[in-house]
Amino acid sequence: MTALIAAGVQGALVGSASRQLAGADAATESQLRAKMTRGERIAGGLLVLTVLCMATARMF
Repeated sequence: MTALIAAGVQGALVGSASRQLAGADAATESQLRAKMTRGERIAGGLLVLTVLCMATARMF
């Protein structure tokens, strides 16, 4: 479930920001890149949680 949520976060935050990045000025570009980084970090954390859940389920 968390892997699907991670994909949704990645698509929502990073996808929308990357589409807006094409015609952005320098100030907006900085904000969009920060938004993309935040989305990638959230998705990465969710994927770590996914792996931990899978490893725990495998042991029991």
